[in-house]
Amino acid sequence: MGSGGETDQVATEVARQFGEMNVLMEEIEQIEITRPEGAKAGALEAFSGELLGAVKRLEPGKKMVLPGGTLHHAMLYEIEKLEGGKIKFTIVNTGDELSRHCSMEIDGKVKYSPSYTRTDIPEGNIDGEFLKNLVGFQVYKTNVRNIYDLLGRKGGRKISDAELQEHPDLFIKPQKLGTCTHKALSAYLKMQYHKKGKLKDFRRMKLMSKVSTLNNLKRSMD
Repeated sequence: MGSGGETDQVATEVARQFGEMNVLMEEIEQIEITRPEGAKAGALEAFSGELLGAVKRLEPGKKMVLPGGTLHHAMLYEIEKLEGGKIKFTIVNTGDELSRHCSMEIDGKVKYSPSYTRTDIPEGNIDGEFLKNLVGFQVYKTNVRNIYDLLGRKGGRKISDAELQEHPDLFIKPQKLGTCTHKALSAYLKMQYHKKGKLKDFRRMKLMSKVSTLNNLKRSMD
């Protein structure tokens, strides 16, 4: 892959967007502690307005990635602007409600696609209220199924199982407990490397990350 590379740029941009939104979410959480509930609602309104502006500014073929999910389960959202005023919205999930995703038997085990995508959604349907609800799901108690139900009401068409099953190497075993943030991010990055035909680079990066983690742990214990 050489130094840098487009897939590395994708990884860097995902990490940047992920970090920025998590900072904002932490600020919203602080509002709950220090001010009345109405202040939190106001912050969500303002933040969803910022997100809506970012979606509107996307050019066709460009995308943005956001951390998503609920208070107790992390996922990722990818929003891509298509030609003709359409949106493609992908949920990247590795655990709760994975039964809604395409599944197939691989080597005697049932595995699932980490992505659930609706495409050709009219851009106007991805409005401020929709985005406010998505962000609110990370602040107020709710069920993961509500995210899928909300997206389903926005129209467009669901990417078919047949399309997803063309790439069985992306299918995963369901996550059982913990690490949902890391798992979702890892699944998303694997999808990006796969699109570039660079799965070997992804596997090498993942191995190097594990080695780095072990080295850091060793140094902390010395």
